[in-house]
Amino acid sequence: MSFRLIMFAFASSMLMFSPVHGDEGQAAAASSEETSPSATEERIRAYRESFDKQRSQAEERHEEAVAQHESLRPTPPPQVAARQQQLSERQLAMKKFHEEQQAYYKKQQEEREALATKWHEARQKLQEARMETFLREREKKLAQVEKQQELMRNWAEDQHNYLVENQDKIMQRMLEQKVEVANRHEELRKQADERRKKMAAMRTAMADMTPQEKMAYMQAHQEEVFGAPAGGQPNLRRGGGRPPMPPWARQAPRPVAPSAPPQP
Repeated sequence: MSFRLIMFAFASSMLMFSPVHGDEGQAAAASSEETSPSATEERIRAYRESFDKQRSQAEERHEEAVAQHESLRPTPPPQVAARQQQLSERQLAMKKFHEEQQAYYKKQQEEREALATKWHEARQKLQEARMETFLREREKKLAQVEKQQELMRNWAEDQHNYLVENQDKIMQRMLEQKVEVANRHEELRKQADERRKKMAAMRTAMADMTPQEKMAYMQAHQEEVFGAPAGGQPNLRRGGGRPPMPPWARQAPRPVAPSAPPQP
């Protein structure tokens, strides 16, 4: 509103100035040839006075327009002014509250970051302690394995030394055992051949016998066919039983070797 009034006053002053300029210009053009230098100065002076007067009038009108504009501006009632003051105070309080909230959140964030840093450092120390414990335990286990392998090496060396020192005796004993095994199998072969021949003779003898006679004949010749059972008691079961192995036919003991290494 004030800008429009100012423009209106300026336009009015310009309209007032324009006729003066026109009249004075025409008068100066009409009498330029007839007037003297003193008359020209007089007209210039009169023009300046008129211009100054019109400018002062225009400034007065401008001030009046500004004052009128200020007088026309409605003054807010007391309630509205109080409300505006309350709003400004509330805005200041809200601004202060937001600043306090930001400071509080910033402090909380700094505390959380410090706590996270401490937790990370504690976790890293715990991991380092666990790694150190694991390495120590692994080192102990490897030391136990090394000791056990050393005992096994010593045991193998003892066996090697024993075999080197007694290889002739061991070889002779093994040869004797093989000869004994061959003789035993030869004796068993002869016994089996003898029983086979007896069985063939018994089968030929029982060819013309009745079943009862065959049963009685088998029971009478049971020891000859199947051998005497242990304890000297006749074996009355059908089919008989195998005779026990004689002591000389049993397997000879093996050579004594060094004992196994002790466990760590």
